Amino acid sequence: MSEFDVRPCAEDDVIRFERRHGRNDLDVTLAADSARDGLAWAAVDDGEPIALTLVHRSEDELFVGRLHVDSGFRNRGLGRRLLEVALSTGSGEPRLVSAAANDHAALALAAASGLRMQHSIVELRGALPREEHLLRLAAGAYRFDVDRLDSRAHGGFVDALDRSVRGYARPSDHRVFERDAAGLAFFLQGEFVAYAYVRGDGRVGPMAFASPAYASQLFSFALVTLQRSFGASWCSLLVPADNVRLLTLALDAGLRIEAQSLLLGDAPLPQAERYAGFHPLIF
Repeated sequence: MSEFDVRPCAEDDVIRFERRHGRNDLDVTLAADSARDGLAWAAVDDGEPIALTLVHRSEDELFVGRLHVDSGFRNRGLGRRLLEVALSTGSGEPRLVSAAANDHAALALAAASGLRMQHSIVELRGALPREEHLLRLAAGAYRFDVDRLDSRAHGGFVDALDRSVRGYARPSDHRVFERDAAGLAFFLQGEFVAYAYVRGDGRVGPMAFASPAYASQLFSFALVTLQRSFGASWCSLLVPADNVRLLTLALDAGLRIEAQSLLLGDAPLPQAERYAGFHPLIF
């Protein structure tokens, strides 16, 4: 049994912990969101957090996106205690844990908690292709109409698509996405078929589409919007390995795999081949 206290972590302590570990502004913002929601726990040594877990709860999913123990305090049971606390906050909804593919300790802890490996997620980064190349891809076989995504006007369509792709609707998540992103709604012959978000820091996602066949055009259109709206020169996104079309397209466009994580959970995403995420703390 560890001699360290495990307790809810205040927002200021979470922010300080994340800054100490070199997290960027979006990392810190999302971590602070978890703390404000009462979903951050830390192991504390002499009043200072030395291990942290962060949970994000959607309407019907519990997602553990961070489980970190400082190197000098590992092998003392802290990770196990923090994960137990995090998973115990659920009330029967599906649970997912994200862990770096090379974090064998976190993977073992999640597996020992009864969670199965469900998906491999790759983080892709790179310079944006030339606009003329993207425009050729965006032209494609389908003639999409594009509108600005509005949660009030399009909320019902977005919920239905999320239920199909992720297994549940998550309107609260979309309020977070809209906070700092430009949302795009795609229609085909008047039917809502996809959404995508792009951000000024170059992050693309989440994206969800009704058919994998739309992936090439929608991703290309999102990158064109990223260039034109924000003047971005690079991009990043999280792609399930199941989404072969989007993964292949991104690699062909010159993006490179920078990191890999594994999702462990009670059940797989129903249609991971029609989805891409944008950040490890919320996916």
